[in-house]
Amino acid sequence: MVGVACLSSAGVSLADGTCKHSAALEPEGTSWLAPLPECGSYVLATEGAQSPWSWGAGILKGTLPDAYELSLRYRRLTHDRRPVEFHLPGGAVLISEVAWGFYESEAQFARDRWTTLAGHSNLREHRVRIVQRGKTVQVWLDGSLLGTRTFTAITARRQLRIGLKGYQGVRARVLLRDVKVRPAQ
Repeated sequence: MVGVACLSSAGVSLADGTCKHSAALEPEGTSWLAPLPECGSYVLATEGAQSPWSWGAGILKGTLPDAYELSLRYRRLTHDRRPVEFHLPGGAVLISEVAWGFYESEAQFARDRWTTLAGHSNLREHRVRIVQRGKTVQVWLDGSLLGTRTFTAITARRQLRIGLKGYQGVRARVLLRDVKVRPAQ
């Protein structure tokens, strides 16, 4: 696991100046990523491109173990109804303003589509927990199990990305708090 030098949630750093299990993220490409004083906390923004949509992502430093748990709190800071995306080895988890889904390929997503999230708003803070053991992924939102999926394949690059899209020319933003990655229990 990689530590991040910052304050812990209780307002004090650990003896070595790092936060236990906090995930260190780095910006992908032209994404904008600003670390905050609280352990494992960031503001992530898209690049505001003039293409059909803008993209921003933070990549977890280091390689994921075969069985890991990602936990974090997130809240969109821009109201554009696009999903927050968690790209895992083998696929992705998408959580939008009103629905969520697993994504492996265009064909799979066209077949399985979105699952409605009644009363959900990405403008409110939510706790996400994702556990991946090999090809099997479980997703929790605010303490409730959303679903389990077995991906058909695992990518050779065992990386984790947290991303979002925004409208053309707009710097969409999301607040990520208490981002942690640890071995799955």
